[in-house]
Amino acid sequence: MIKGRKQLRRIHPVAVILGVLADLVITVAAGLGIVLLMFAQGIPIEEFMPRMHSLSGLLLSLIYGLGSTFCGSYVAGRIAKEGFLLHGLLVPAGSLLLTFLCWEKDLPFWYYLCQYGGMFPAGVLGGFLAGRKAMRRES
Repeated sequence: MIKGRKQLRRIHPVAVILGVLADLVITVAAGLGIVLLMFAQGIPIEEFMPRMHSLSGLLLSLIYGLGSTFCGSYVAGRIAKEGFLLHGLLVPAGSLLLTFLCWEKDLPFWYYLCQYGGMFPAGVLGGFLAGRKAMRRES
């Protein structure tokens, strides 16, 4: 049997769901951490959104958003213990569906391009590293 076809049958839904949840939890925790840091700095609440919509705020959002997708895909790959790249692709697909629920129309196009275009490479990288670590343990 072709190895690629065998992997397509071995999708572990629990691993994908837990990976998407890990992505969501890390994203929310990072966002909350940023809000708490701004509050601790004495920044008025009215300035939170303008600061997060500035260039530095959007870049920070991209970093923790793509980082959390990486972590969620890594978690899914470790739980599944096989088909690491496949699970690394499925986590961003699930997370992408969730991000459409939080759509903000007033952000620049480049942000959406980087965010949605970077989700799948970040997920594949997380799945790849999960597989690499699993292969090291086997040898």
